[in-house]
Amino acid sequence: MRAIDILEFTLGFDHPETGEAYSKMGLASQEHGDYKRASVWMRRAFCIFFKSLGKDDEITLSAFE
Repeated sequence: MRAIDILEFTLGFDHPETGEAYSKMGLASQEHGDYKRASVWMRRAFCIFFKSLGKDDEITLSAFE
C-alpha cells in the first residue's frame, strides 16, 4: 500500500502508472481469494485507464475483463 500512496502523491490519482499499481493489487487480491477487494482495485484501475488511455485501448479493455 505504501507504494500506491507514493504513486498517488507524486503522479496523481489519474496517472496510468497509478492505475497499473491498482491493477496489480486487484490481481493479487484475486489470487488470495478476496474477490470483493479485487473488484474495488480493478474498478479504480479501469476508471483511470478509461480516462487517460481511452475506451478502446487494450489496457483499458483488459482491466474491464
